[in-house]
Amino acid sequence: MEKPPKSGGKTLIWSEKFVDERNHINGIENFWNQAKRHLRRFNGIPKQSFHLFLKECEWRLNGGDHRELLNQLKTWVNSRQKRP
Repeated sequence: MEKPPKSGGKTLIWSEKFVDERNHINGIENFWNQAKRHLRRFNGIPKQSFHLFLKECEWRLNGGDHRELLNQLKTWVNSRQKRP
């Protein structure tokens, strides 16, 4: 792969930096596209519970069982509510 001329910045070689045996930049972009599409319907999400919404998107992408997902989300919400 031919490197572009230097412009003062670092040159990234995509095949080396964004692809390995387990991860690929397209998979990450796919996740964020699906997550944004799902989260858009809520018209805003409270900052303190964003991680729960994001975790739900992860479960949806990975094809988790919906009953198991609901139970896990309830556990996380209950554990957050018990914190001072």
